[in-house]
Amino acid sequence: MRVKFIRRTYTAELGFLNAGEIMDIDDKTGSRWINKRIAVEIDVPVKKSKVLAKAPAEAPEKVTEEETSVDGLDEMTYSQLLMLAKNNGIEFKKRPKKAELIELLRGV
Repeated sequence: MRVKFIRRTYTAELGFLNAGEIMDIDDKTGSRWINKRIAVEIDVPVKKSKVLAKAPAEAPEKVTEEETSVDGLDEMTYSQLLMLAKNNGIEFKKRPKKAELIELLRGV
């Protein structure tokens, strides 16, 4: 499901999500955000993202070399980088900056 945030919100998993941000997310989470009037479902094609939120039951995917290309990581949003890091088992004690996330992902 593709959603567009209509107001700024915070999630423990993704951190702050800004109004206007577009994200691919699992149907259960997307429906919950829509019901809480945080986001709306959209069908408009957007710049293809390499990160898709997975249902919690699925096993995390490893980052491929293609996904770690300089252009790919630098073009991703902070939320997408954070999700990619978590899907690859990268843990951190404090909230990393975008540049730090990119460095961590390149080291995987």
